[in-house]
Amino acid sequence: MNRGNGRRDIFLDDADFQGFLTQLASVGRHHGWSLLSYCLMPNHFHLLVEADIAMVSKGMRDLTGTYARRFNRRHGTTGHVFGGRFRAVPVLDDRQIAAVVRYVEVNPVTAGLCATPYDWPWSSCGALIGLREPEPCLRPQRLWPLLGHDEAVGRRLLEALLEQLPAPVPGT
Repeated sequence: MNRGNGRRDIFLDDADFQGFLTQLASVGRHHGWSLLSYCLMPNHFHLLVEADIAMVSKGMRDLTGTYARRFNRRHGTTGHVFGGRFRAVPVLDDRQIAAVVRYVEVNPVTAGLCATPYDWPWSSCGALIGLREPEPCLRPQRLWPLLGHDEAVGRRLLEALLEQLPAPVPGT
């Protein structure tokens, strides 16, 4: 995950969100990432990536560096877009993967931006449960075996996890 410098917004319009996803697909191909889940929020983003550990830092450097240059050029700004180096936490087993996917997908609900995770257009939730086609950067076919299931069972498991929505946190 990474957030905006000074907690400022890093996505100001749909073109910013879409540009980030396009860059994410390019970085994923180049660095051998499988993107399992994501959520882009106005001032930060979360990614669940299956990757060689050496490729995580290189890919994040490319992703955030390219995005920051594009953002500054588009919006006539200069300086740091992100507040620092990204934060990464290793996910080691099926239980942790399920918990991280749930956390990532309910983030906009927790922040009070939408009523259900399915309503947020800038996350993988809709694609993971089959409501829309996955973006080119997303690899849902890699998520299901990591959860220990096939696609149908994995989708039902994810839907059950998402039914237990957190209460929105005011001012987040």
